Amino acid sequence: LLGCDVRELVFTSGATEANNLAIKGVAEALAGCGRHLITSPIEHKAVVDCFKVLEQQGFEVSWLEPEPSGVVAPETLAAALRPDTILVSLMAVHNELGVKNDLAALGALCQEAGVPFHVDGAQALGKMALDLSTLPVDLMSFSGHKIYGPRGIGVLVVRRRRPRIRLLPLIEGGGQEEGRRSGTLNVPAIVGLAVALRLCQSELDQEALR
Repeated sequence: LLGCDVRELVFTSGATEANNLAIKGVAEALAGCGRHLITSPIEHKAVVDCFKVLEQQGFEVSWLEPEPSGVVAPETLAAALRPDTILVSLMAVHNELGVKNDLAALGALCQEAGVPFHVDGAQALGKMALDLSTLPVDLMSFSGHKIYGPRGIGVLVVRRRRPRIRLLPLIEGGGQEEGRRSGTLNVPAIVGLAVALRLCQSELDQEALR
């Protein structure tokens, strides 16, 4: 339904945990390659607070000023990318404004620079077509309850394309999810998320228009 390999899915408790795993996990894994991160000040609090914590840990964060419309212009991102940039995180659809970032253009810039691109897709799921087999996105976070699925279930998609994305886990333990997120999987909630996603896909055109 999302255009990705089953091995690329990391089930979490929601998009907040998925955002934390993506942002902190990549930053800590790649800290030896650089300590510069890029995001915007109007991201969801679950993203903004991650970057504030990383700033306190000595990472440098560039907070991109959005356009008056609320989108982050590709040229703004292009000007901020540096040789020591190790992560870019920008949302797909803004949770208050409803505006959509140009993921294809933003992702292409990251891909060209060799920088992992994380997208908070919580507000995009079920509202717009998302084919991760074609989008130049490396990590994408979703939450089940945003599409009337169960509360307490989310997913982080970690693409396996080369170069493979490295991230350190937030939770240690049983080594589930290929060691990226330990803990017993909530199978009923995962099934509920899949059913909700299938319903969203079947009603996508009407729902997006509404």
